[in-house]
Amino acid sequence: MLKSTKIFLTIAVLCVPSMMFMELAKSAAEMVEKIGDYFQVMVPVYAFFFTAEKEGFRGTKQFLFGFLITMLIVFAMKHTIDAKRPNYQPGARMDSFPSRHTAAAFSGASFIHTRYGLQQALIPYALAAFTGYSRIIANKHYFRDIAAGALISFCCALLMSCCQSRLNAVNRAPPLRKKF
Repeated sequence: MLKSTKIFLTIAVLCVPSMMFMELAKSAAEMVEKIGDYFQVMVPVYAFFFTAEKEGFRGTKQFLFGFLITMLIVFAMKHTIDAKRPNYQPGARMDSFPSRHTAAAFSGASFIHTRYGLQQALIPYALAAFTGYSRIIANKHYFRDIAAGALISFCCALLMSCCQSRLNAVNRAPPLRKKF
């Protein structure tokens, strides 16, 4: 088992139960929302350390760049598309579409998937899916918002992986030599 996986699982085992006990006084929906809030940070942090362990600075730089692109697209869409949240109150912001929490969580899972394979990304995908579920249970987003956040993240991760594949192909090519 990779060192980053051990760290990730240790954090999850220690933090999630303690969060649950703190949240027992609140409703189940609020507890699910808080755990989803936690996972939206935990999955990208795990992807960062997983990539650092596998590839070092180059991999983490590409992950962070892909994460930045994902967040820029999500924020731009949130501020240009007026989509009401399920719990919309008159006068409140209309920034439901797409889900930032889901995009953040899926950015880590998608990067691991496109870079290292689906097997490595199963647990991060499960946590990212739970993050999306938590946003629906909390009455903050519709399914379309969740799906859009996940799709944007996957496309950005795929773009970063394609760029990496092309760079590797260029780096492996023999140097051009002119014959005189």
